[in-house]
Order: sequence, then C-alpha cells, then structure tokens
Amino acid sequence: MKYLFLFFGLLFSFISYSQVDVVCLGSETESYSITPNAGSTYSWQVVGGGVIVGASSGTSIIVDWSAAPIGLITDAITLTETSSSNCSADVTLDVDIVDNPIQNLAVNNSEICIGDQIELTATDYANTTYEWTPFNASNSIESYLPVSLTDNTFTVTATNSDGCTSTASVTIVINDLPVVNAIVNDSEICLGESIDLNATPGLASYVWTPAVVSDDGGTFVPTIDQTNFNVVVTDNNGCIASDDVSIVVNDIPTLDLTVDGLQTTTICLGDQIDLQATPGLTYVWTPAVVSNEGGFYTPTSLTETSYAVTATDANGCENNDNLNITINNIPTPGPIIFN
Repeated sequence: MKYLFLFFGLLFSFISYSQVDVVCLGSETESYSITPNAGSTYSWQVVGGGVIVGASSGTSIIVDWSAAPIGLITDAITLTETSSSNCSADVTLDVDIVDNPIQNLAVNNSEICIGDQIELTATDYANTTYEWTPFNASNSIESYLPVSLTDNTFTVTATNSDGCTSTASVTIVINDLPVVNAIVNDSEICLGESIDLNATPGLASYVWTPAVVSDDGGTFVPTIDQTNFNVVVTDNNGCIASDDVSIVVNDIPTLDLTVDGLQTTTICLGDQIDLQATPGLTYVWTPAVVSNEGGFYTPTSLTETSYAVTATDANGCENNDNLNITINNIPTPGPIIFN
C-alpha cells in the first residue's frame, strides 16, 4: 500500500509491507538493513522500547531490544529514504517481542548410586524442541543412566517455533558403590572342619546367602553341600554391592575297622587276630602292631584289648575307628591223677 503527501514542496510517500520481525524477550541486539538505491540517503527511527546502537543513519542499524516488553510493537522501526531529488518515502516494520520457553528442570532423585537411572523432566511447551547435554535426546521427559561419578550435571535447551530458547541445568550427587570382598581363611577343607568367613568391615549392613554368619562374618562348620557363599552389603549412602566366594568341602573317608571280619570278637590268649581297615587309605595304628590297611597279630597279654586306626585320604581328610576285643586266659590244668 502506498500513500503520497506534499509538504512544503517535498513529496513524501508512506509504504506499508506486511512484515513482522519476531524477537525473543531479552534479546540484546538485532540487525536491520536495506538494499540502497543510488543517490539516496537513509535515516531510521525505533519506538516501543528498542534502542539504536550507534548511528541512526545509513543502510543498516543495530537495535537493542533487551528492555522491550512482550507484545506486538506496530511500526516499531521506520526507515526514511530521501532521494537526490529531495523526495522521501518511509517504510515500517512491526516487531513482535515473544516470551522464551522458560525452563524448570527437575530430576526424580537428587542423590543416586552409580548404576542407577534417573528421570529428567523439563517444562513442556507445545511446538518446542529440546536438546539435552551430555546425552542425545529430544523429548521434554527423558531417562538417563550416568556413566561416571562426574557425569552428574544435566542441561536442557528448549527452542520454540519462534526460535526463542532457554536453558536450564540440574546437578545431582552420584555415590560410588561400596567396595566389598568376601574372604574365607581356607578354600579347601574336610567335612567337619570350621572356616572363617568374612567380608570387608565397616559397612552399614550385610546379608549372607546362605545365612551361616551375620554382620561382617564369623566362624562356622559347613555341611558337605555348603560350598558357595554370597554377601550383599549396603553402605551409609544406601548403595549396594556384592561379592562371592567358594570353597571345596571334602567328605571324610569311610573307615571300618574289623577283627577277623567282625567289629568285636573274643579270643583266647595266644590266638592270632586279623586286624583290617577299609583299604585304599593311609593308616596310623595304635598300638602299631600292624601297618598299612592291616594284618595278623597275636596279643601277648590279657590287656591288649583295644585297637584304633586313623585313616587319611588323598585330600588329607581323616577318619578314626576303634574296637575292643576280649582276651580270655588259657586254663592251667593240673597233673593228671591216676591210681
């Protein structure tokens, strides 16, 4: 649309274009320019809270809009072109100051253990895109798994359809997991022997599986099938860690001590006995009247009635057995009497 007016011999023309410059609230500077016509001069005027930075004449200006309020400023910028023939024309530009997508970034847990996932929530706006740091995501609500103790500051930048942006950050505390070591004083034992089972001391709580000890450990006697142990610890920050330890429990050797094939027997003084223990082991006899897995022996007194053997298998596990016999004295017949 064009309007012509004649004042004091000067011809003025007002030209209106359907143009609106969208400026984000708080923006400091915006540049404006025009393609010049030969021989023309140019001057600028700004209203509505904008301030021209530097000269107000020439083919371009810089305007500081940082003090302008939200809203449409009609004819915010007026450019006057004066030709060499002293004819002038004005062109105007509306400026719309729009609000930024103000962010309020929240996290579901401000203190976590390493390995825990968090949920970050930014203020949700329509027609707005989101850019996250240090991870790549695009929604207003995102889940993230921190990768280190220092991976604890998160930033979101929201950009609306007008190109206005705002940024918010949040920092959390990431606690390391407790260091725990399950320790056993002997990794291979014989059935019936005790072990000391312990974990790193000084933590808040301990849960053992199986529950053979409590707190940071103790002494107990494993059964043949109690060979794997796990401890779960919790520190004062509520962070959890675990460790495992295994042992070997060797069964004790089967041992059966017999005399002449019997557990107990009765003999006469001077009779020979056959002492035998389960074969295939290493033996210590008490008294040492036979060796290895056994043999023959003739008691020489009525008191040699108790015999014991300790057998040791290839794992070093021992078993004991003993038995008693009865030794009857032989009679002492007198002389034969005859008539």
